[in-house]
Amino acid sequence: MITLKEIERQLTTDFSPEKLTIDDDSHLHSGHFEGDGGVSHITVNILSEKFLEKSRVHVHRLIYRSLDPFIKRGLHAIKIVVMQ
Repeated sequence: MITLKEIERQLTTDFSPEKLTIDDDSHLHSGHFEGDGGVSHITVNILSEKFLEKSRVHVHRLIYRSLDPFIKRGLHAIKIVVMQ
């Protein structure tokens, strides 16, 4: 079962963000995707110096690469908001 704490720990380790919030949106998708009862849909709001001078596509790729172990375990959807 995936938890928000695990996801937060991974993103913090990889990006040392100045700001990070992760919202569990799984309840909004009831019936659309049934995982193992853990987190399946999230919104990531993140601000990190590691994203400076990077395109939005590149940042999204970095975040998806970071979260790949969770995707393989059942994380189904990730909305990414890169804060300014």
